Amino acid sequence: MKLFSLVLSAVLMPCFVGLAPFLSKTAGSEPSPSTHINQPVGSITLQTKTAVLQYGKKGAAFPDGKQAIVRYPIASGLADAVLTKKVQEAISLKQVLGQSLAEMQKDYLGNSWLNEVSYTVNYNQDNILDLTYLVSGSAAYPSSYEKHVSVSLKTGKVLRARDLFKAEGFRAIAQIIEPMMQQEILQKIAEFSKEDPDINRALFAKHHFQAKNVEEFTIGKTGVTFLYNFDFPHVIKAVEPSGAYLMPYSKLARYIRQDGALNFAIWRNKGE
Repeated sequence: MKLFSLVLSAVLMPCFVGLAPFLSKTAGSEPSPSTHINQPVGSITLQTKTAVLQYGKKGAAFPDGKQAIVRYPIASGLADAVLTKKVQEAISLKQVLGQSLAEMQKDYLGNSWLNEVSYTVNYNQDNILDLTYLVSGSAAYPSSYEKHVSVSLKTGKVLRARDLFKAEGFRAIAQIIEPMMQQEILQKIAEFSKEDPDINRALFAKHHFQAKNVEEFTIGKTGVTFLYNFDFPHVIKAVEPSGAYLMPYSKLARYIRQDGALNFAIWRNKGE
């Protein structure tokens, strides 16, 4: 009978002690991308923890054996411990991906599609933490997807578009992004029509950036990137546009709430 186990880093949080039958030592935590030294104002310290999900036995003698690497951030460094806990909950695997590490383990034993979970910090200053989880795996086809989260380091709450932009700005932002998206669509059609003259333009006909799409975004150093999910099936995924459209703070400033989390951008771009 196959041995199903979860190999976790020796530095995992105490809440996983109950998983003792599945635990063993790994290489340990990776260095944090942020440190206490020379951190930007209004930032938080993040340390990367690594867990290894294991299906079956490892090695050439066990062709069915498989592993998945899960990397996730642990927040620290804020003076307020309660606030730090709120931030940690907001950026946790459970909150962003819908599964805790323990739930991932259980799911992996029955479905070993997953290969890797990692994350990238997009912004960590001005009392905002913005990060992206990348999840990749392989079943019939290799595939991947991203999940984004923006958090206020003042309140620990997940930031929504309404926390950043004026209500009347949603439509105006969409009107700026829409031609950018349509231009990318035309570029994709031109690119692939050389290989396939019969490319179905109807694939793109229903896709328009609307006010409701302002809800999906990531915050960066130069501006906000608005995201659109074309959700093409895997067989035509290569034709799918990126769906990521950067709007610099200089253009966004007039639509940003003065009492919102992005208010720093108003003053930096005053007079634009």
